[in-house]
Formats: sequence, C-alpha cells, structure tokens
Amino acid sequence: MNPEIYQTRDEQDVLKIELDVVKEQIEKGDLTGDLIEVGVMWGGSAKIIKEVFPDRPLYLFDTFTGLPNTIKDGVDPEHYMEGDMSVDLERVKRFFKNDKEVFIYPGIFPQETGKFVEEKRFAFAHIDVDIYQSTRDAMLTLWPLVNINGSIVVHDYPA
Repeated sequence: MNPEIYQTRDEQDVLKIELDVVKEQIEKGDLTGDLIEVGVMWGGSAKIIKEVFPDRPLYLFDTFTGLPNTIKDGVDPEHYMEGDMSVDLERVKRFFKNDKEVFIYPGIFPQETGKFVEEKRFAFAHIDVDIYQSTRDAMLTLWPLVNINGSIVVHDYPA
C-alpha cells in the first residue's frame, strides 16, 4: 500500500486545514506543544503532519498488528475483525528513517504505550483508530495533554 494515497484527497485536505489552524496559533505564540498521532497505519497522515511541522517532535502510536480484540458488536462496523489493518512496522520505520523527530511506539495505546507521553504536552493530536473503545481510550488519555488552543482531530469514526 502506498502511504501517500491511502487517504482520500478530501481527508488529506481536512487534515491540512486543521494543521494550518494549529500552525497559526503556534506562530502567534498562543500555542506550544508537540504532535501526536494514534493510529498510524502506513504513515500517510503522519507524513502530512511532518510536512506542516518539520521541526516539531511527532509521536506515533499503533499496534501495527491490527485492530485489538475490543471490537463491540452493534457499535463498531460489522465487517471489522481483530487483526484487521495490520501493517509492517519496519516499513513504517523506513518511511520515516530520515526524520530524527519522529518517535514510533508499537502496542496498544494507552494501555501499553501511553507511559511514553504521560509527561508531554501537545499542540495537535490526530486519532485514527477506527473502533469505539480505542477512540474512547485515546481521547480520554489525550484530552488533558492537549494544551489550550490545541486541537484534537478524530478521523472517520465510525469508519
């Protein structure tokens, strides 16, 4: 799969618009903080984030083994199964090999990997985990870590 074309053009445009708002707040001095994405897949949206903020740290979290076993019948899309959307972690690492400000954490967020950012503060958070429980867990964890004037974008839930 080609990370650059995984998202639709409209989805990419929405992300870029929100990032521009965050960038404006940072440039005005009204916002500080790092960047975080939960639900990386192949890294297409993370690449967009880094294009807008090339010098700001970006923390990336994904199981890389696919959806966890927290899919809820009647809440999440019926066609989703545990393990869907697994990707090759090494391929994602290669995608960001030249960027020293990208930090990749494999595992379930926040249960297994949230400790790596519990002392961080964020200007922008992108959540793209597709199922209810993972979206809820990420939102509850990140909400208090996003600075005033910062932004949280939840991508396509429920997918």
